[in-house]
Amino acid sequence: MVIRTTPETGEFYPAGAEIAGFPAPHGVVTDALVTVQALAMAKNWMDLSPGTRRLLVISGTFEAVLKIAALIDLARRPADQVRGSKPRWAVAISLVNSFGAVPIAYFVRGRQSSSPGP
Repeated sequence: MVIRTTPETGEFYPAGAEIAGFPAPHGVVTDALVTVQALAMAKNWMDLSPGTRRLLVISGTFEAVLKIAALIDLARRPADQVRGSKPRWAVAISLVNSFGAVPIAYFVRGRQSSSPGP
């Protein structure tokens, strides 16, 4: 894939955009490979500040711990004490990248009280 830029503004747009119905920028355009520009614009792990790296590690660890705790609880809890389908909760907890929202939703809304009846 090729990206084009306008020398006047430096704006990027995909080559062929004018064919797909989008207006091409005015002026002379130069071609460059996407990979070269993407690599030049992308941030690597080491380009991030130490605070940002720390925040990413802490938030990733937090979500992983929540997911593991929710899956352990789900596996140990009888099906009649779970609101909804246990397999669906397991898939949602495992696969949805949620910043902790799905495991928290399971703990708050997915479990029924385990107190014994009269």
